[in-house]
Amino acid sequence: MRDAVDLFDHLDLVISRGPGVIPDDTLDEAAQAVRQMRARRGYHGDTLVLGLIGGTGAGKSSLLNAVAGEPVASTSHIRPHTDRPLAWVPDGISTGLAEILDTAGIEDRRVQSSLPDVALLDLPDVDSVVADHRGLVESLLPIVDGFLWIFDPEKYRDPAIHRDFLAPLARYRDQFTFVMNKVDLVAPDHRESLVVDLRDALGEDGYPQPVIYPVAAAPPQGDTIGIEGVRDHLETRLDAKRIVMSKVVGDARTVLRYLADAAEVWNGAAIDFEARWHRDRDASAGVLGLSSGTGGREDALCRIEDFIAIVAAEVGAVCGDEVRDRFTTHALEDTVRAAAEAATGARAIRKARPRGGASVDASRAAGAVLEEEVGGPLRKLLWRRAWFGATVTTAIVGVSQLEAGNRPDQDDGAVNGEPGL
Repeated sequence: MRDAVDLFDHLDLVISRGPGVIPDDTLDEAAQAVRQMRARRGYHGDTLVLGLIGGTGAGKSSLLNAVAGEPVASTSHIRPHTDRPLAWVPDGISTGLAEILDTAGIEDRRVQSSLPDVALLDLPDVDSVVADHRGLVESLLPIVDGFLWIFDPEKYRDPAIHRDFLAPLARYRDQFTFVMNKVDLVAPDHRESLVVDLRDALGEDGYPQPVIYPVAAAPPQGDTIGIEGVRDHLETRLDAKRIVMSKVVGDARTVLRYLADAAEVWNGAAIDFEARWHRDRDASAGVLGLSSGTGGREDALCRIEDFIAIVAAEVGAVCGDEVRDRFTTHALEDTVRAAAEAATGARAIRKARPRGGASVDASRAAGAVLEEEVGGPLRKLLWRRAWFGATVTTAIVGVSQLEAGNRPDQDDGAVNGEPGL
C-alpha cells in the first residue's frame, strides 16, 4: 500500500465485502466515516503537492528553479510564458499523484530527489487571456495540498487578480501561502512596507494573517534572496501533513477494527472448519454405517446439530444467524434421515456380495449425503466471511505499513504566521 489513496480503496473494498457478514447499520456507519476521510481537502497521499500560481511575469518558473537549485522550468520575458503546466515530482510517484497529474493534463514531469516528498506544479498564469488556464487552476483547488501564490512588486495590487481570483477563493484560505518575488527591484528599506501593503490587500480579500515570503528568485546580480525560507516552509508543511495523515491512518485503523469486531475476525477468521467438520461428519457417518435405526439417527443428529451451533456462535451475529436459518433442526433431521437411508441401501448392496465390509460402504454413503447437504453449502456460506477476513487483514497490513513510514517532525518552521493545511 503506497499511500492513503490506496488505503481508502482498501477500506471501500472491505465495506463492499461486508454484506452478509456485518450488520447493515454498522456498514453504513463505516462507509460514512470513509466518506468523511475522503472529503478532507488536499491530496491524500504522503507527498506534499503544491501549485505555483500567480499573474503574468511574477516569476513562478524562476521560483521553481530557485527552490530546485537547478534549471527545471524555462523562463522568458514573453508573457504569458507558462502556457503548459509542468510538474516537479519525486522519483517513483504514487498512483494517486499520477492520477492527479493525468486529470489535470500535466504531461511535462521532471523527476527530482532534492525534496523527495514534495511535488510542485508550475501552472499557467491566472490572469492570462486563455480561459482554460483559469479553469485548470480552479479544478486543482480541491485536490492539491496548497498553493504558493507569487506576486511581484509591479502587479501585486492588480485589481483583476484580487477581484476575480483571490477574493472568490478565500474559502480555501488555509491552502494559500504567498510569495513576494523580485524584492531585489525594491530598495532594502522599502521591502518591509511592500510586504505590509500586500498583507493589507490580502486581508481585504478575506485572507487574515497571510503567510508571506519576500524573495528574489532570479536577481540579475548577486545571490537569491529568501529561497531557504520557502524551502523551510515546504518542509514545515510536509511535517504538518504527516501529522494530519497520521490521524487519518489512525482513523482508518479504528474503522477496520470496528468492522472486524462486528464480524469477529479481528483475531483471524479461521475456525478450523475443515478439521472439525471432517471429524464430526465422519463420526456421524460411522454411527449411521453401523446402524440406521432411531438410536443411530439421534446420535448423528446430535453431533451435526452441536457442530452447527458451535460454528454459528463463532462466526459473528449476521453470519451466525444465516447459518442457523439455513440449517434448522428440521432441515438437519431431513438430512440425517437421507443419510441413514443411503447407508441402509449401501449395506444391502454390500451384503449381497461374497465378502463383508457393508458398514464401511454404508458409512461412505452416509458421509457423502452429509457432505452434499451440510458440508458443501456451509463451506460456501462461510467462505464469504473468510474472504472478508482476508480483505481486512490486507487492509490492516497496509495501515501498519503507512504508520511505519509516517515519521512526522513537529518542529514549527513557519514564517510570518501559521500556515495551515
